[in-house]
Amino acid sequence: MDGSNALTRFMEFFPTEHPKVLAFPIHPGAILTELSKATGYSAELFNDTVGLASAYILHLAAGNADWLNGRYSSAYWDITELERDWKEKALEKGALVNKLYLPQ
Repeated sequence: MDGSNALTRFMEFFPTEHPKVLAFPIHPGAILTELSKATGYSAELFNDTVGLASAYILHLAAGNADWLNGRYSSAYWDITELERDWKEKALEKGALVNKLYLPQ
């Protein structure tokens, strides 16, 4: 498990230990910064803006999607569509969390 998976798993379990605290593991998008330039990947991959993640995080912080507490989501996703078309399915199936699958 790499560091990002470990952090995501931690944020999934955090609400169990601290039910009054919300934790939202998210993918904020890919923004061109000095750090991302140092990765050696093409700058074309980092074409998002700070506004993408900011707007998504503000939506979450406003309490508009508390059902995502402990569940992975992405600033790329259309939050209205996620709520409308996927919320009930995700809650019913325990989706948007990391799972380790070992084939039989």
